Amino acid sequence: MAQHEHNKAHDHPLVGFGFLALVGALLFFAAKAGLEASHHAKMIHDLEAATLIGDQGHLERSETMVAEIVREYPDRSEAYYVHGIVLFRLGKLDEADKAFMRALELDPKDWESVAERATIKKIRGDVDGAVSMLESIPGGEGHVFERMRDEVWLDVRGDERMVKVYNRHRVSMETGIKQSY
Repeated sequence: MAQHEHNKAHDHPLVGFGFLALVGALLFFAAKAGLEASHHAKMIHDLEAATLIGDQGHLERSETMVAEIVREYPDRSEAYYVHGIVLFRLGKLDEADKAFMRALELDPKDWESVAERATIKKIRGDVDGAVSMLESIPGGEGHVFERMRDEVWLDVRGDERMVKVYNRHRVSMETGIKQSY
């Protein structure tokens, strides 16, 4: 009789419904995660296409494409970062700075955007503010070692604070080449 009662408990409609609801919920969240991953992959693909067009010299068209991507993905820091890069290349520093600020609002650890904002500050003549921003970037982040070879930064390479930035990012002061230790 105990075996018979045990089978009846599993036949109860609510037990079956609860299990189905759980499985349904798990499938829903798995599908949602898959859809979000697919959506993110589409955004990255679109950003890469817009970047390629910009690299081919069609910056205005690239900017139009990236602006559309920003409208489609307003909560993605990557979209604002790429938009900032294109705007920077177009010489629209105010708009570029706003795009990088928005990227940082969405992702405070977007060190690339911090470094881009530092470059804008340096171009505008705010050397102290620019160096302060670079100092805030953790070692190895923000591609600082690559940026330091840019002519924008050459005139401050000997600055005491910049030497510390170089050292933290393992860049040789003499060659501008990343050290591998």
